[in-house]
Amino acid sequence: MEGYLKNEIARIHREGVVLELEQLGLKLDPKYSLCWFEDVWDEVKPKYIKTHKHGFIANFEGEIMLYVDPDYHRNGIGSDLIKDVDGMVWVLKGNKMAEGFYAKNGFYNTGKRRNVVMFGHEVVLHLWKGGENETNKS
Repeated sequence: MEGYLKNEIARIHREGVVLELEQLGLKLDPKYSLCWFEDVWDEVKPKYIKTHKHGFIANFEGEIMLYVDPDYHRNGIGSDLIKDVDGMVWVLKGNKMAEGFYAKNGFYNTGKRRNVVMFGHEVVLHLWKGGENETNKS
């Protein structure tokens, strides 16, 4: 992971999930400990990963995962990490902060959605894509 500590990526990932769920009034089950997130990062093989002291972006076959430590939101870290990145990201329905961030950084909501169970909660995810919105092309 480009010299970045796996446990630091796991911590940021976990804190991002906690914040996302809290925005919907949900809680992360304690069984998803930091060790659980570290094990996840042992198993996943992202095609691309770029790190920052307080965040990371990973690309899994064109699907983006971006997390910034909640204590460092609105400091330009996410915008720096996502700059020049093409791909798609699934955004948790109701996560207004993420929607605003992606819109500001050139992504658009495709209207596609999927229902999933995320950390024990049934949630809806919306697909956002980077690049020009197909409906706005001439």
